[in-house]
Amino acid sequence: MTVTGFEIRNFGGYSDTATNVLSAASGTYTNTARADGMGIDCSAGSNTNLTFANLLIDRIGQWRNSLGWDGCSVGGNGMRTAGQYGLVVSNCEFTKCGGGGLGIYAQPNLLNCLVTGCYFHDNINWAMDVSIFEGGGIITGLTITKTRFLNLNAFGGDFQGSNGDALHQNYLFLRSNGSATPWTNVFVTSCLFGDTNGVLAGMGGTAAIGIGKGPSVNIYNNIFAHSWSVTGVIPIYYYNSTTSTQIVRIYNNTFYRDCVGACVEADFAQNPGTSMATNRLLSILNNLFIATPQLTNNIQVDVAFDPDAWPQILDYNVYYSPNFTAATRYVGAYYTLANLKISRGFEAHGFWANPLFNNPAPPTLDCTLATNSPAIGFGTNLSAYFATDYAGNPRPTTGPWTIGAFEGGGVQKNAGISVTPANQNFGIVAVGTTTNQTLTVQNTGEDTLTGSASVVAPFSIVSGGAYSLSAGQSQPVTVSYSPTAAGSSAGVVVFSGGFGASAAVNGAAGIPPVPPHNLALHAPGP
Repeated sequence: MTVTGFEIRNFGGYSDTATNVLSAASGTYTNTARADGMGIDCSAGSNTNLTFANLLIDRIGQWRNSLGWDGCSVGGNGMRTAGQYGLVVSNCEFTKCGGGGLGIYAQPNLLNCLVTGCYFHDNINWAMDVSIFEGGGIITGLTITKTRFLNLNAFGGDFQGSNGDALHQNYLFLRSNGSATPWTNVFVTSCLFGDTNGVLAGMGGTAAIGIGKGPSVNIYNNIFAHSWSVTGVIPIYYYNSTTSTQIVRIYNNTFYRDCVGACVEADFAQNPGTSMATNRLLSILNNLFIATPQLTNNIQVDVAFDPDAWPQILDYNVYYSPNFTAATRYVGAYYTLANLKISRGFEAHGFWANPLFNNPAPPTLDCTLATNSPAIGFGTNLSAYFATDYAGNPRPTTGPWTIGAFEGGGVQKNAGISVTPANQNFGIVAVGTTTNQTLTVQNTGEDTLTGSASVVAPFSIVSGGAYSLSAGQSQPVTVSYSPTAAGSSAGVVVFSGGFGASAAVNGAAGIPPVPPHNLALHAPGP
């Protein structure tokens, strides 16, 4: 069955003239329950090959959050479906749908469904909700693509009114009941999540893509621009299953973030001490993690993981904040980028750089790259997973990719930098003495590499600290260790130029032995 070309409006809720409700002070209005509503209801289950296209679904249920009922003040659904096989939702617009825009549920299963070209905006609690209704159900073959999720919190409007509650909101919520409910072939690709109003407000926002209790999903080529979610852009919530493996891939996305939550954050166990680290495979590659000027705290991190929730792969990502340097901003929870590389072993190819967006500020949210962007041509090739970028342009089948959602046109000539060895141990050095070791900096790119090396005491740069190297050229950099007190020392030599590099240095200081006194021996006298 195909349903196309309709406007579905004003089911449930209150009219704009219902002043006894809409204008009443909190607790004094005559109505004490939400006036919910439903636009399209296909939730009985076991539906096959339904298509909904070119629909406008508007003003469904109670979509105003200024009324302040106990509990959640909004309710109603634009479209609710369950037990679908072959569902297609194409070119539909959802707005002011109260509790939810589009709900897609496995009852018990959800198979081979597509959401494409849709537009969710303004005054919706959960724009899309995908879940498993029943234990033992499965979700396989779901693609959400080329869809916009914008202004759902309606900043400046009445969604966060003075009497309203802080809603548990998501642009897209993927959730499971935590049992052995496999999700396979689930994709979120080439979607835009953000806010064109450019005003941060409210405390109810949870996530752009919330992943709860175990869904596996591939998140490719999406743009998250000025999304307001306070928990995180992509939070991956606890997962307590011991019988199935959760697989989450976050590849080639662009984050231009001014919300306080991290771009990606993850936890494992609902209860402390019940680690499920072996049952989640999380990989994060080729993403732009960029902070807007509105993030003025150096610990408003880009990635945040519980101690047992670190990803298996975290590499080829670009980090940048206009308010800080790479040395002063924590990209992870109390990890600078250099610390993340050295202490955790991540981001061997990741770097700090301004990606040079063309016009990312609201209302345009244009996160395309300038032709001289340092992100062009420095990502890893992921053609085993997908072949195009956000705009549908082909990505190379071989060779490096551009980092972020847009391919950006091709490889640019840039200076590259490498430093060897990555770790230099000075051994044990006596207090008050000095020992030297050598690092080598090399230009691995095509343009001239110009920069300098720096380190803090008790280490220092003796020679070779400034360099201007042509393609392939290298230079020794001599580093000294001059301890002034007993104990161990550790530092990081930071190299500028190209996309930056670093090397760890460490040593231990001992107290020098006291030289023996000269003793004169005399024979006993009479």
